[in-house]
Parts: sequence; structure tokens; C-alpha cells
Amino acid sequence: MRRILCFINDAVSLLTLLSIYQGTLGSYLELPRLSFIGKARIDVNTRNNINCNFDPNQHLNTNNDLDFNPNGTGEFSLFNCTVTSTYGIKGRIGNDPLIRAKVVNNIYQAFPKIVDLDVDFQLEKSGIYGMTLVVLLENGEMAFQGTLQPNVLAQDLWIKSLCIDLSLIKNSSHYSSSKVVSILSNVQWGNISSGSTVLADLKSTAEANGGNLSISMTLYYYTRNVAAYLNTNFTLAHVIGIIGVAKPTESLNFPSSRIMSFEDIPQMAVPLTEEDTCYKFIHSSTPQFPVWMNKAPFTIYDITYNYSQQTWLSVDFSNSLPLTLQGGMRDLGTLYLAVRNQSCMQLIGGPMPYRKHGWNSNGGIVDHILDPLTATLLENSPLIVVRVVTSVDDKKTDYDTAERLNVRVAQLRACSNPNNSNSMMHIILQQMLGEVPTGLHIRTMDYYVGRLEYNQTMAVRILLTKFGKPVHDVNVYVIHNNDTESSVLPPDGVVPESNQTLTDANGIATFIFRVNNIPFPRTYPNLQCNASTYTLPIDGQVYIFSYYADGTPLNRDINNISRVTMVNDIAILGFSYYSPYPPYTWKKDIEPIFSQYERLYPVMKPIVRLGSYKDVTLNHNLQLVYYAMSLDVNHPSYMPVTRDLSPTKKNVILQWLQNPLYDLPIKMSFIRPIRCTSSAIELQSPADSDPHFNSIFKSGVITNSIFRKLASEAEHCAVDRLKEKLKKAVQLEFATIPPYLTALYSIKEGSNSEIHKLIRSVAMQEMMHMAQAANILIAIGGVPLIDSKDAVPSYPTVGLPGNVYPNLTVSLKKMSLQHVYEVFMGIELPHNETVDNSTGQIAENTIGQFYKSIEQCIKFHGDGIFNKSTANMQIQWPWPTKMGRVFTVTDASSAIRGIDEIIEQGEGASPYDPTQGDTSNLAHFYKFEEIVCQKHLVKTIHGNYAYDGADIPFDESGVWPMKDNPRSKCIPPDNNCYTEARAFHNAFRALLRKVQDVFSGNIDGDNGIMSSITIMESMAVHARKLMWTKINPHDESSCGPVWDYDWQDYVGENGSNCDYI
Repeated sequence: MRRILCFINDAVSLLTLLSIYQGTLGSYLELPRLSFIGKARIDVNTRNNINCNFDPNQHLNTNNDLDFNPNGTGEFSLFNCTVTSTYGIKGRIGNDPLIRAKVVNNIYQAFPKIVDLDVDFQLEKSGIYGMTLVVLLENGEMAFQGTLQPNVLAQDLWIKSLCIDLSLIKNSSHYSSSKVVSILSNVQWGNISSGSTVLADLKSTAEANGGNLSISMTLYYYTRNVAAYLNTNFTLAHVIGIIGVAKPTESLNFPSSRIMSFEDIPQMAVPLTEEDTCYKFIHSSTPQFPVWMNKAPFTIYDITYNYSQQTWLSVDFSNSLPLTLQGGMRDLGTLYLAVRNQSCMQLIGGPMPYRKHGWNSNGGIVDHILDPLTATLLENSPLIVVRVVTSVDDKKTDYDTAERLNVRVAQLRACSNPNNSNSMMHIILQQMLGEVPTGLHIRTMDYYVGRLEYNQTMAVRILLTKFGKPVHDVNVYVIHNNDTESSVLPPDGVVPESNQTLTDANGIATFIFRVNNIPFPRTYPNLQCNASTYTLPIDGQVYIFSYYADGTPLNRDINNISRVTMVNDIAILGFSYYSPYPPYTWKKDIEPIFSQYERLYPVMKPIVRLGSYKDVTLNHNLQLVYYAMSLDVNHPSYMPVTRDLSPTKKNVILQWLQNPLYDLPIKMSFIRPIRCTSSAIELQSPADSDPHFNSIFKSGVITNSIFRKLASEAEHCAVDRLKEKLKKAVQLEFATIPPYLTALYSIKEGSNSEIHKLIRSVAMQEMMHMAQAANILIAIGGVPLIDSKDAVPSYPTVGLPGNVYPNLTVSLKKMSLQHVYEVFMGIELPHNETVDNSTGQIAENTIGQFYKSIEQCIKFHGDGIFNKSTANMQIQWPWPTKMGRVFTVTDASSAIRGIDEIIEQGEGASPYDPTQGDTSNLAHFYKFEEIVCQKHLVKTIHGNYAYDGADIPFDESGVWPMKDNPRSKCIPPDNNCYTEARAFHNAFRALLRKVQDVFSGNIDGDNGIMSSITIMESMAVHARKLMWTKINPHDESSCGPVWDYDWQDYVGENGSNCDYI
């Protein structure tokens, strides 16, 4: 079912789009299904949690508990999740191949994002965007994947740790738990022939019901204590997940047909002993929260087993049972499910097994096969959970004890024998949870959080059921319910077109909400900011609406909440009216928006400084920002991450990015010519004049070539051999990127800016070279290979792919002049072309010589080996031509142009000419030599070159003290680096998969290269977070990015050759 959150003005047109509820709901609870457990990384950004921080005239409030993660990325990702139980259409299967399968997300994209609705309405209305959930079998093959429809993260938030020490609340969220329920659409199935009965059942059942899956995730024990940044728990939560089949009519929220709740049930009477882990908190007068158990959705459904029909009851307790302070299951005593009406009570099955080890492995679900009597009773009677207080003889029932404990004494006959007085149940029970006596359940069917502009509308369907059956012809009301307003709210900013409507035959009442004029800026009755201001530059206002049912059949009273269970309010952010005039400029239109984002989201600064016109208008940044802001709002790389930009403002920004005026009437330019201010210094070939480079390059000798010397050029240039060389060329270009980026990431923000610029420009061109080599290979019928252990070097490595520089050690180190001199300049070393007279083959010691050898073979074959029909499969580089070009290859001439571009940008056109015939664009070797010389290279009036231009200062204190050559096997699971290193590595692997996908011709609609670039930008964020994370409290050194192909488990101190211990 597609998300029904339509921003249209015609309500009649909208109603034609709505799918109709037709009876029994399906859900993740029904068979077939699987459960998984693990952790979720919820790396929220918190600088925007403080409303005063939105005002650029205020000092940033950073000393605030709400700002516990100012450098958060806003990412949500599953972490070490595995399938722990599987059910086919006939019941549980304990040895299905899906057991121990990995549950991951976004293996080809950037991480999903968690987004607050507004600074004044955060956790309870936060949503997950851009998540593709993937289940991988143990052999790495995909079982299935689906796109999570955006929905609210905390659909059912409660206090799960009842014995919470209030002193911990300031620094921890251990005490809370929430549930998110949604639908997985666009489901793709993988290896159905894996022997998994459950996988086959899921696929066949889903395809018979519209193709979607239903998912529930319960998140709890989230760690937000900043002190936990010294271990791996910071921003991690435990997760219990369940995946089943979605029915075509399924609600996006709580799709189960019925629900038990705590409403109107006294729950404070559970006795404690001194052995209870909560005892000392309760008996030290620590205030307690008034809920012992939380809501439990359930469903009753029929399955056919061995040609007979069974009625199943499945109850989801994953977000219902409390925890101790230490995270263990709180012992509430013996609990039973039961059905109760006015004359009898029937216990269902045995005691709930929640105290058994591994309870969560089943997803927290309790299943029962119902006998006919119980199934019939449940059709019109509430399901409840009872706790056994004591079982006593009727004549000695301790009614005083029962009254003191505030429990209900059950003196009802068993429903199985209601006419027999001897069947009286003499047992003291405490009701812990239950359906409301009326059996009424009201909830939204659609995404109930919206963002609307002036005069836009949004439709929300509300479903009313009674014991799981739709209730028709009943009035449903919506009322404005901002009961805890922090801002001054215009009364008619967001209004329903009607406050009441009747439910239809399917139990659905549809409401249309419209946004009127909401003033800007936002006004507050009282602020705790540094200045005496009562307005803040925050766009729009949030309106909350509650809903309830009334009418003759129900005699509903809004104040009598025990008559109906409502799950969530409707929340709508109405944006302020905005109508700017063109032409749009930085000073007038863009800077007020972008500078606020830079202030609130410091994690963006290493990627692009949004408050700087100069930085934003760099060509690659213009392209990147335009791409990200042009994406669908549900895409994980959409910008802004916060999704709090109105469509009109976004369109203004997109238009400005295409013509980035600074101010009227002129456009600013920051391009300055290079000035020659000193006498010339004659340059020599570095390999001839420098002993260091001479030692890693032996002039005139073909060293350990990967191709043996062949008798003829025809053999040497055979097409299959040429394809292998081009595969190596792609891998060669990739192998240079991790060393360059690692050094780049190690530069502290705001330091060594010119060096940062030079290294970044080289890294970007290496990506272009990789794309160019791939295009040549594709043009002759080959497929580049990059997502492979054989294609990714293990650093430090001696030599580069293709046996280029076989004596050069290439390592991952922080930025230093020595590292640039010894490694970077060695990689890009120019040298004269050398030919082996015995074979006529060009030596392949340098990158340039390696490519000249390829060029020699292309000239040998000519146009005959090229297939012009592959042009549409090749990579179209999105950046402007200032950085160079990636040619589409259709013949020998275009292939040679591409090779010449690679050589000239790397080594230079010759070892004596540092440019490509353009003094403004140095070859890579000379850019690195500029860094080492700490001077720009300039051309003199005599036509020579000298390192006598502007200074390029290097500040060693502006570099993070990263340990050399980070490896996954060197990071213990309890090490400070672990969480961020895993996040970086997951993004790196996603990048490899995406690039391989592009190389294989699967260029998707969002442009595969641009999507790859956005993943790389997220890698940069995680890498920089690693750089400022100490390896341990006793070591000043910091962590670094892990570029291993496979994440290797920690090998221990002995024999690890690691410094990370």
C-alpha cells in the first residue's frame, strides 16, 4: 500500500486514490514470518534540539543535556542483526536456512536518516527515511530486500525500565522503549532455491497479497550518555524485529486487528523482595512511573495444517514487558493470557515464557492455537493479561491482602464449565493489561505526520474497529490538541476541513487537513535564550490533533478513555507563507537558510561549508548540493537531512544553484591568476635527480611485469590480455584513493586549507581516472571488477596493481610532509618512456608507462575491438570540465584521448613539464611537490618553473594524531573506535557495491556516480569522527578509517602486530 500523504488541493481526487479496508487486517504477526535481534545505530544530531540555537544572533548553547551528540550524522542503521526464529505457513521451523541470516540495510546506498519533525516536537514524531532492508543468507546471497515506507520511529513510546534511577536520566535513555511499524514495498526476492521453506512461503504469500511485507521493530536500551563515547554503546539501541506479509488493506500503523492496553488498569501493586533489582530504588522513595506493562497488539487468524483448520492467536509483547536497570527482563511473576466476559474467565495455555532465556529470539511473540470455545469467546470478549498473586482455598481467601495490593479477586467460573459451581476459580489475580471492555480500537491507517505549505492539503484515514471488526456509521471527531504549547500558535494555522465524519462500511473516516497563513518568524511566550527575544527564525508551526469516536452505538465520552484505545495523535508541520522575488541571490535568499543549517549541523562542514558563498559555489559543491536537493524526499541522500525545508524554498535554492548570484546586480568571482614573483629555478626529471625516487624506480628495466615477455606484439596485445590490463588499470586507480583520502580526513577542520584543497583535487581526479579506465574496458566488451577482495589492497601494500612500482610501500597515514614526499610523490612519479629492445614492449614501472603499454595495444588493434553500442552503458561523469573529462569511448581515438588525460593529470605530459599545457592545472606529482616545498609552483617570464609562488603553510598541530594503517582485526569490540569504524566500513562496502553496480551497466535513475559520491561524503563524516576519537583514554593517538575489504574479527594481543590495544 502506498503511503497516503498527498499534498494536493482537490479532496475529491484524493479519495479516488485511497485503498479501501475490507475486513480482517493482516500484519507482521501472521504466518509466515521471521524474527531478528541485534542493535540499531541511531546517530541523531542534537545541536538542533535547542530552539535558541536557530538564531544566528545568539551564542550557541552547547552546554545543554539536549545537545549530547552535536556531530551526529542523522543516520539510522541496523548493526549486527541476525534472524533468530522462522515460521512457515504451517508453524515454526527451527532449522530453516534463514536462521542466522544477516539483516542489514542500504548496502548500495548511503545510510537511512532519522528525522525530527520540529525542534519543539522531536522523538515521538521522528521518522525513518530512505531505508532499504536486506536479508542476506549465511553464504552472502540475498534472500530478499524491500524499501521501508517512511513512518514514525516512536509510534508507541513508554518507560521500559521501571526501577530507573532518576539521576541517570540526564545522561541516558536506557529507560525508554519504542516501536516502529511499517511496510516494505518494492520487494525483490533473491535465492529462493536456497532450501528455505520460510523464504518460499514468504514469497508466495506476499505475491498472493499484493507483494509487500509488514515489519515491526522495537528499539530499547538506547545509550545517549556522552561518557559512553569511550565504548561502543554510544548511540546504539537494542532492536527486536519481526517481518511478515502485508495484506493489500493493511494499515501502516499497528496493522494487527486488536490491541491490549494499560488504560484504566491499576498496576502499582506488584510486591518487591529485597532480592529484586528494583527494590532499593523503590524503597529509597524514588518516584515510579505508573505503567508496569505497555500495549500489546495481537491478531487472531486461521491457517490450514494437515488438511484441517487451526485458529491462531499471536500476541506481540516485544514492547510490552519492562526491564531492570541493568537491561534484563523484569520479573513480574507468573503471567497468563486470558479471555474474560461478565460471567466467566478462561486462561489460555500455560504461563507466558517471558522469563526464559532467549525470549526475544522469537520476536517477543506469544503464539497459541485456540480451542473452539476460546476462539468463539474472543470474537466478542476482551483478551487480558493476568498475574497470579496467590492461589488459595475459597474459605481462606485473603481479601485484605488483595485489597492492599489493589488487585482484582477473580471469582468467576471457568468458561469451559460455566454452570458448575465447583468450577469456581479461587485465585487472586492482578490484571496487568487488556483490551478495553468495549473492544474498540481507533488509529490512523496512514503516515500521521505531515509537512505542508500554505494552502496544501493532507488526507488521513482513521480506522475504528470493535474486537477486530470494522464499525460503520459512527461519528469520528478530530480536535486540536496542542496541550503543551511552547510557542504562540495561530489558532487557524492548520485546520481540518471538517471536525467530524462518519465511518464508512469499512470502519474508515477520512479527514482532510489544510494549511492557512502561518506567520514567520516563530513567536514564543517565554524563552531562555541569551538575549531578551521572543521570536526565533524557525519556519512554520506544528499542530497536533487527537481523534475519538462518538455516536449512539458507542455512547462515547471523550473523557472516558477506557472505552476506546487510541494509539497516536496526528502531527502536521505547516510551513510559513514564503514568496520571494527573483532573481534569487546569496545575500537575499540563500544565506539566511544555508547559514542556519551550517550552524545547526556541524557534521556537514567537512563536506561543504553551507555558510560560505565561496565554498558552496565551488563547481563540485554546486553539483553535489543540486543533486542531493533534487532527490526524492525519501532518498537516503536527500538534502537537507532534516526534511524541514518547504518545497517553495527548496525550488528557490535549486534555481539559485543554476545561477549562483552573490548579490544584485553582479556575480562574484573568486578566481585569481597565479602571479610569478621570483626568478626561475631549472627543474630536472625527479627520477634522475633524487636518490629516493631513483631507488624505487630502476631506469630502463622492466621489473616483474605481470605479463611475461612475449615473442610478438600480437601476443602481447591479445584482446583478453588487454582486458585484464584494463581491469588492473581500474584497480590501480582505486588503490591510490584510500591513501589520499586517509591523509585528507586527518586534516582538522579549518586547518591546512590549501593542502586540503590540493589533496582533494587529486583524489577527485583519481576517481575520474578509474571511471575512464572502466569506460575503455566496457567499450571493448569487458566488465570492471572492484567489489572483490582481490581488487581491494590490504594496506600497507608493497607495489600497486599491475605491478606498478613493485618496490614502493603504500601505507595509510595521517597528513605529513614526509608521507607526501615518500608515498604520494612516489605514486605519481614522472619518468621518460622506456622500451625493452628485445620485445618492443614499453616498460610498466610507472603509472604513465603502464598506460602507455595499454595505449600501444589499442593502436595495434585500431577501431576493430570497440563496440559503439556500449556507449550508453559507460559512465557519464557529472562534474564540470574544469577538473578534466571522462570520455565516452567508441573507438581507438577516444580511448587514447582518455589515456592521455590520465597520464597528463597524473605524471604530467613529460617529466620536464609539470603542467598539461595549462599553467593553472598542475599534474599530480607537482601538486604534491608544492605541498612538500610549501610553495606554489609558478612559471617564470623565461618559461621555466620555480617553487617561488605563494606560501602553502603546513601546521602539524592541525592534523589529527591518527595511528598508521588502521586494520579491523586490530580493533577490539569494546574499543572506542569500534562503532564508528564499523559504520565507516559499512559505508565503504556500500560504495564498492554501488560502483560495481555502475560498472556492470546498472546505472539507475539517480545517476550511479552521483549516488556513489554521496556515499563517499558519508564516509568522510565517519572518518572524521574516527579521527577525533581516542584509541583509548591512555593514548593520545586517534582512530582511523578501515579500508579492509572484509571486516575481520579482533585477533587478540598476541601475534596481532597491532598498536590499537
